[in-house]
Amino acid sequence: MTESEKCATGLVNSTEKLRNLFIEHPDLPLVVFANSDANAGDFSLMSCYFVNAEVGEFLDCCQTVNDERCYTEREDFEQDIYDSICFDFEGSDQELEQEVKRKMKEYDAYWKPCIILIVGN
Repeated sequence: MTESEKCATGLVNSTEKLRNLFIEHPDLPLVVFANSDANAGDFSLMSCYFVNAEVGEFLDCCQTVNDERCYTEREDFEQDIYDSICFDFEGSDQELEQEVKRKMKEYDAYWKPCIILIVGN
């Protein structure tokens, strides 16, 4: 093996940020997301060099707004509610806005504070 082939893989990540989040927020659960580059499908496991951790919220319930999506941003969820009802809604813009807010309120109890860990390549 040549010296140029002996370079670091980039797979070893510092635990400082995640460790500090656990220490600062010991009661928060952990939610892990792998981005679309996390596994190409060729192997049962794939290592990830991209790691990010932050405190956020997770919509912890099944929902029919977009059942293929996990929400960690209320604004994204609100926009998707709007998009899902706006074309068939029969009423004024103000009534549409009120309906979106009403639907958002239905999910208030399901937004859970958590530590969000995102991995990928």
